[in-house]
Amino acid sequence: MIMDHSGVQKFIESHKMIVKRKPFSEGFRIQIYNGNNREDANRIKSEFYGKFPGMRCYLTYMQPYYKVRIGDYVDQESARGDLKKLARFYPSSFLVPDQIRRIGDNEDKDTKASK
Repeated sequence: MIMDHSGVQKFIESHKMIVKRKPFSEGFRIQIYNGNNREDANRIKSEFYGKFPGMRCYLTYMQPYYKVRIGDYVDQESARGDLKKLARFYPSSFLVPDQIRRIGDNEDKDTKASK
């Protein structure tokens, strides 16, 4: 048995709790829509779920634009296959840096657009 007299273990446990509370980290998503029409954004999102029900889709609003973004990729390489697949249906799709859900985060699939 190893005895930790330095007190480092309490900092390690504290760090684990902080990371657990922070559900997002730096990564990438595939953007398939960017426009100022909310109805179009919702239509694209619904259409996307019809074609790819197993993938995560996020609708966000950054004034004055609605953005529909797909996936949670830790790096560009991990997104390449999906980007090629999505480009057939959404030719203007491209990879963007974004805050992504951490692995194992099982919250809702969508982020809600601001009203």
